[in-house]
Amino acid sequence: MKAVGCVEGEFSKTIVLPITNIQNSFTLYFNSDNELSNSVIKSVELLTSTNLSVVQKNGRTYDNLSAAQAAGGILVLSNSRREILASFPLNTLVRSTNQGKATFTDFSDVIWESCYVFFPSPVGVADTYAVTLRVYFDKKI
Repeated sequence: MKAVGCVEGEFSKTIVLPITNIQNSFTLYFNSDNELSNSVIKSVELLTSTNLSVVQKNGRTYDNLSAAQAAGGILVLSNSRREILASFPLNTLVRSTNQGKATFTDFSDVIWESCYVFFPSPVGVADTYAVTLRVYFDKKI
């Protein structure tokens, strides 16, 4: 038996994805993460500048996107064959725009390094910004 935990998932992890190589449209892939790739992704939340103004990764400080800047972005979850399992507009992952509710998922075959954030049009940000996600998950049994 295990203790009853939060409905989002038993574990959570904050993922910071720095925005680099900004062009008219660009794709940012996530780094490999064995823990997330070997888990069931239960919920994903986008942290905006309202929730958390700055984040750090590898000793560098980044500004989080505002909800308006994130509105044009899309989170794509993929499997090992790079087949798209789901795509979510980033603004749908912000709890404050969903009346405090999480976006629930149930993906057990996500390979994290095959997942990415896509911006089909310019978002007006520099490389001092980052996309910050909180991923809730359960470990596969």
